[in-house]
Amino acid sequence: MGNWTVSSETTSALDGSNSVSFNVGVDNSDWDTYLKLDSSDGSQTVQVSKGFGGLGGRFSINPSYNIQSSDADVILGYDTDGTSVTIEASPSDQKLTIAQQITEDHQLTPSITSKGDFALAWKKSLDGGNALTTTLKLNDSLRVKWEDGPWTAIISSPMSGFKTGDVNVRVNRKLCFL
Repeated sequence: MGNWTVSSETTSALDGSNSVSFNVGVDNSDWDTYLKLDSSDGSQTVQVSKGFGGLGGRFSINPSYNIQSSDADVILGYDTDGTSVTIEASPSDQKLTIAQQITEDHQLTPSITSKGDFALAWKKSLDGGNALTTTLKLNDSLRVKWEDGPWTAIISSPMSGFKTGDVNVRVNRKLCFL
């Protein structure tokens, strides 16, 4: 039957809004199966993730259902030898993403939606697990994310054609107190 791991998290706002969220997850790595129940902001979502091997790689299926709105979506994936294909589908939008490991340090990830939105990401792996990722969303935005240890810098700008707009720079650092 395999080992099942159960985790839960409860969060409550201290601002007098009585906002409470509750999440529970059930995981079985032997069966490559995960179940998550999420109750927050007045909605409840059920999500299941199942993986299995086949055709020299790994398939995954991840359906999700919102009980209040009756919204459903699914993420289908296939990974093999440095290539992954992901299809995200809901009744209103679909997205196809293909990630290809070009060399040990370089990965290209194009994606296209059913609405015609196109994006291309290039990730350059750096020493020590750090990375530099540049994402171009055609006629939308240009974003560069630099991860360097506990530091993350994000430079972004809206785009129209080949022209950029105002540049936004954000720098974050993770702090560990314990």
